[in-house]
Amino acid sequence: AAFSETLTRPTLSALAPYTSYQTTTTSVRTARGTNPNLKPFLSQNLDLSFEYYYGDANMLALALYKKEIDDYIVVMSLPETLESIVDVEDPDWRNFTVSRPQNGETASIEGAEVNWTHVFENGFGFSANYTFVNTDASLSAAGSVKRFALPGISDTGNATVFYDRDGLQLRVAYNYRTAFLGRPSVGPSSEPVHYDDYGTFDVSASYDLTEKVTLFVEGSNVTGETVNKYGRYKNQFIGFEDTGALYTFGARAKF
Repeated sequence: AAFSETLTRPTLSALAPYTSYQTTTTSVRTARGTNPNLKPFLSQNLDLSFEYYYGDANMLALALYKKEIDDYIVVMSLPETLESIVDVEDPDWRNFTVSRPQNGETASIEGAEVNWTHVFENGFGFSANYTFVNTDASLSAAGSVKRFALPGISDTGNATVFYDRDGLQLRVAYNYRTAFLGRPSVGPSSEPVHYDDYGTFDVSASYDLTEKVTLFVEGSNVTGETVNKYGRYKNQFIGFEDTGALYTFGARAKF
């Protein structure tokens, strides 16, 4: 069991005073900038884990966690009156929608992580883990009016099957992530950007020629999975990422 409190300061680039005007039309006026008034955000963390080890390399584990976060920094698009704009007959021309980092509200994150690793005597083995996470700072919980939400919160899991014996190592892994919020708001419409759930397969193989030389080949996203991005609703298309598969091969040597 553990309790801790962490403080994270804003970056200097987020604190430096800066505003850049983007769209300046009669109907739409947008800008982006930084925020010299940002405060650090605090997190109080409570962790509790149960671990059972059996055999030389086998483990079952359950970890519970909860975090209370104050003043978390997120980029928001909010209306502002920019007094720096002078010599305009209509004062409405000073009203802009400005995207800049802001200190958000208090939020809590809680969840659990389960792990299981087992190695057989013949060199084969498997490892699997899954992390469940929940937060009260989400757009679905806040509705369409409230704009504060924590980005990047999602369940994640992976499962790996491997072989390791006589200098030969083989591995096949599946990695999965549920849908998550990428940005709470973006652009003049202040709409969020969500990432749809996705899973990828990775493979690797290596062989120890000697105690100091190893040949290897690795493949990432070998099935060519894609990532879809959408707005507040899934039928609001925003983006499509197709990185394809990536393969690397080579040799490692120790001197």
